[in-house]
Formats: sequence, C-alpha cells, structure tokens
Amino acid sequence: MKSRHDDLLGYYQTWLTDFTKLLVRQGMCHPQIYTYHRLVVSSLRFPDRAEVAIVPEFLYQLVLPSELLVDDRTCSLEMDRYSLLHHPMLEGVLLSECLRLKQYSLANRLGSLFRHFGNSEIKHKLVMLSWYDLLVSYPALDGIEELKFKASSDLNDWINQRQAENTALTLMMDEYVVLNCPSCLKSFHGGVSAPTRQQTE
Repeated sequence: MKSRHDDLLGYYQTWLTDFTKLLVRQGMCHPQIYTYHRLVVSSLRFPDRAEVAIVPEFLYQLVLPSELLVDDRTCSLEMDRYSLLHHPMLEGVLLSECLRLKQYSLANRLGSLFRHFGNSEIKHKLVMLSWYDLLVSYPALDGIEELKFKASSDLNDWINQRQAENTALTLMMDEYVVLNCPSCLKSFHGGVSAPTRQQTE
C-alpha cells in the first residue's frame, strides 16, 4: 500500500539522480556512485524521538533499523529546497530531512560543519557518519559540530576511531570518497575500474 511518504521519496530520488547525472557527465564523479544514491523510506532516530524519513538505501541495508510504526502527521512532507540547492547530493537530503522533521538545531550544526570542510574527503566521511549515527541513534552526534575546531591530526584520529567500529561502513565510506574525487577518476578513465562493494567485501 502506498504510504504518504512515497511521493516525497520520489521527489528526493528524482532530484538526487538528476544532480548525480550532471556531475557524472562533467567528470566530477564516477558512474558507480549511483549505487550510493538510491533512497528508501525508513526512519531517523533523534535524541527525543524517531521519525519516518527518507534515507540512503546502502546504509539502510547495512543497519537494518527496526521499522517505525508511528508517523507524526504534523510533520511536513515538503523538501527544504534551500538545503538541496546549496548542499549537494546526500548532504542536501540529510539537511532537508532534519529541517522537515523540525530538527532545526541539528540541521544548523551539521550545515555549519559541512560548510567548514567544503568539498573534501573529510566532509564526505562526516556526511556518511551523520547519516549512520541517525539511523542507529549514536549519541556522539550531539557534539559533532565541535569537530571543526579540532586540529587535522585529531580529526583524522576521530574519524579513524569511528571507522574502526564498523568494517563494512569503512569500506563504503572509502569507496564513496574515491567515487567523489575528481583527481582519483583519472585512473578510472584510463581503463582501471573503480572498486565495488562486491570486490571489497
């Protein structure tokens, strides 16, 4: 039976796919990144409650969160177009969903963090860790904005510690960074295939 979130899923998926196509055509992403840009209806777990939300399919399959039975019908089904315009791909979907679900403080903190690191390897990893934490209700997300004040070595240590918690997530994060890295794509265009999750497992 069609849920009231199916149309929202369709809107997000169309936006994400169209944006990805543009980057792939410009040589800014590898075509295999489409694997990471499929979305599903699931739930996000905030400190005070859980909410039905649109999430990345690959993380949903990794976490397999328990189904959320209660749908807060006071929450809007409107995307936040400003987030989607100024924050590309999974980053934009995450911020839009936080705002749609009235998590304004969290959205502001995450937005500030992502802007601080620009289009970098660290930013891509922080986006994925933020999604992951909200799917599993990881408490460390509360202080995540403080990461932008850490020295580079301390920040890298923090990311390495987080990645050490989940090997499968680490492989996905590393592959996603490569698929987003224009300088890494030269070898792929030269005939070397990008790694796939099947190859790395």
